[in-house]
Amino acid sequence: MDKITFIFLTLLTISRLHCQNVEDAINKTAIEVKDWTLSNQNIYAVLKDYKVICVGEMHGTKEPAEFLIGLARTFASNKKTVIVGLEVPESSMTQF
Repeated sequence: MDKITFIFLTLLTISRLHCQNVEDAINKTAIEVKDWTLSNQNIYAVLKDYKVICVGEMHGTKEPAEFLIGLARTFASNKKTVIVGLEVPESSMTQF
């Protein structure tokens, strides 16, 4: 490693780089859906411009899964690309 690269990496390591906290970003942009009776098109109108939508849930509840299915179908029917990522415990991965 040359001297300039070493100095750069050292300065980068010891300097405090400020970036937006993920929790702050979520709190600023989160939209809580309290009214499950909203139509799919009303929800689509609110969310259509977002590139990433995170759906949270409490373990053991079925409503968020149903909401996610409806959301994915609504976006797909409006010609939007839909990619769903799931958090699956490692111990459950052997089933797949």
